[in-house]
Amino acid sequence: MNMKRINIFLILTIISCSVLFYTCKKDIKDVGTVESQIIGIKGNWALVKAIMNDTTATTPDPIDVTDFFQASTKMPNINFSVTDNTYTSDVNGIAYDFFGTSGKWAFDDARYPTSITFTPQGGTPFTMGMMAPIRIVDSRLKIQKYIYCDSARTNFKFAYQIELERR
Repeated sequence: MNMKRINIFLILTIISCSVLFYTCKKDIKDVGTVESQIIGIKGNWALVKAIMNDTTATTPDPIDVTDFFQASTKMPNINFSVTDNTYTSDVNGIAYDFFGTSGKWAFDDARYPTSITFTPQGGTPFTMGMMAPIRIVDSRLKIQKYIYCDSARTNFKFAYQIELERR
């Protein structure tokens, strides 16, 4: 008789817990439409951080080279226009030019970009990887530029990780 009571108790407990878990199910809320990454990049950006990673080293050791740019009277900056996908960059007097003075830009995927291709006016296109998404609410644009040691651009020797701040 005792065993029968325990079995009934276990069955009732399992049924009660099942009902409880079913009624506590979270509702999935609509978060709205995905923000446009293209609109997110619009505006003026200034360099605030530059890290160089030597990928040929046995143990890659990141080096903060931001001070190299701060020795200048201004930091490199760039303005992205989304109406015609053009950019302008103020690199006058800057020791290393990341972007060229002007040109066209394009995401690899407008909705979920993983890289930006820059085509400087009169120059060769180059691609920078996105290190984080860029939305209207984001104050930092994080990109990475690889420097290659071969003409086929398959073997890179170091990379710049660049952070730009919205101005």
